[in-house]
Amino acid sequence: MAARSAAVVGALLLAWASQATCFSAEGENTPSGYKRVEPAKAAFACEVPSDWAPFRDSHDEERTKIFGLWLTGPKGDEPIAPHISLRYFTAENSLFPSAAAYLKRQLQPGIVQVRGEKTSAVAQIKVGGLAAKTFTRDTFEYWPPESLDTRQIKFRQEYVVMERAGGFYVLIFAAPTSHFENLRPVFQHVLDTFRPK
Repeated sequence: MAARSAAVVGALLLAWASQATCFSAEGENTPSGYKRVEPAKAAFACEVPSDWAPFRDSHDEERTKIFGLWLTGPKGDEPIAPHISLRYFTAENSLFPSAAAYLKRQLQPGIVQVRGEKTSAVAQIKVGGLAAKTFTRDTFEYWPPESLDTRQIKFRQEYVVMERAGGFYVLIFAAPTSHFENLRPVFQHVLDTFRPK
């Protein structure tokens, strides 16, 4: 009974996520293993890996005025899966007035200092014809998260932040450090195919 309920919930979530995001099948210009996406109200299109599970929360997006897509990849031999977050912060978003404000918050020391956490210097790149700022952070995740007996897992995050008229984009790739380099080409493909709209 529990297995059947889980299957039903999973099917409903997948159907909802597919409706919330405009997906295009692989075409002659899309490499095998990727599909083109155009998340509603997110003002961008790009190609994402076909086997990474998409998720959106339309209620939260309308509340915060931040639109986009969350992709979860295969776990591999680590208990925490890699993920890619693609978000468009509209000018009306409830969290940050600008890309500069977002970057300042991310780069300043947190309220709780994580021992061993390191953040790189900010570098300048171009993504989709837009000037972008990028940095990486080496941090830790703990598994299982709600247990007193947790295992510390090294985790690396890569941030790409781009200003545009009417808001800004934040693209994040995060993965266990042991798998980061092997999976990094997936994120690079997302960046290479990213187009503002």
